[in-house]
Parts: sequence; structure tokens; C-alpha cells
Amino acid sequence: MTKLEQRRKEMVTSVMREGIYEAVVEVLTEHGLDGLTMDRVAAQAGVGKASLYKYFANKQEMLRFVHAKAIEPVTAAVQTHLKSDIPADQKLRAILRTWFEHLGEHQVLFNLFCNDFGVEGLLKSEELTEQERALQDISNVLEEGVRSSVFRKVDTARTSLLIFGAVRQLVEQQLANDETWPTDELTEHVMDFFSRGLQVR
Repeated sequence: MTKLEQRRKEMVTSVMREGIYEAVVEVLTEHGLDGLTMDRVAAQAGVGKASLYKYFANKQEMLRFVHAKAIEPVTAAVQTHLKSDIPADQKLRAILRTWFEHLGEHQVLFNLFCNDFGVEGLLKSEELTEQERALQDISNVLEEGVRSSVFRKVDTARTSLLIFGAVRQLVEQQLANDETWPTDELTEHVMDFFSRGLQVR
């Protein structure tokens, strides 16, 4: 196979997988996990069922692909913030805003990831990996802030758990209430609580 042929094949594969991603999201949104079948996805994507099996062997593989693709922009944005030269408190604020913004824009999809026990079970390994990465990202920012005297000295591992837990609970509450709260407001609430606490100053 020539380089041109290889490039064309990769482009076709990319387009097909993008179409399948959108189809899976549509089917999940309308029918939930129980209604996610290869037949429905193939029909939604406008491809034959046999073509679908060229890319995914089963439902779990499709879910893993959709989960990875949904998380990818968040991960990329967070890494950009981490590598920037801005102070640690601004990095933390930017990361929180990125999380809240992306989760708000893809509320239905993340509702399935977080609150559908069937989906959660199939993606348990992926969810744990992403959680560990998020906790490490927060911890890195906190450690940087302590070194630069932006933050006081704290147990960064436990504080990371507290911040991550606050973000997750706020997101899950929105999903449970089928509401979307303002991104900037959520970001500032979390930043204010963890930077100033509850005491009157």
C-alpha cells in the first residue's frame, strides 16, 4: 500500500468513526444503554451492520470509544493550562472552568456516564483512570502553588480529593435536577470556598 493509499484509508476510517460516534451518542440519548444495539447505531450512522463490526466488536468497545472521545478535549485543555506560565491559582480556576464548561455542554452524555449503573459498570476502569489523572492534575497545581507561596502548605493529596469531590457533586446535582448552572458562578464558588473557607475575615 502506498503512502497516499494509507492516508486515504486513515481519512475514511476517521470519518467513519466520527459518524459512528455521533450515532452512538444519538442512540444513547434517545434509548439509553439498554437500547444501544448494533442495529440502531448502524441505522443512525447510515452504514451496514457488517461495516460497523469492522470498527467495533461489541457495545462495550463502542462505549469506550465514545467515552474516550468525549473526555479527550477536556484532557487536552487541562494539559494546556498545566503547561502555561500563569500562577497556580489561575491554573486551578482555568481547570475548574474547563471541567464545568465541558460537562455542561455534554450534559446528557455525562449523565449516562455518571448515573447509569450499566454504563458505569462497563466503563469502570476508564472512569478510575480519568479520576486518578484529574486528582494528580489538581495535586500538581496545589504543589506548585505551595512552592510559589500562592497557597499555604496543605496535604495536597487530601485537598485534591476534596476539590474533585466538590466538582463531581456539583455536576451530579445538575444532572439529577436536569439543570445547567452558570460555569463562571460554579467556578468561583469552588475557588472561593477552598481559597477563603467559611470564616469571616
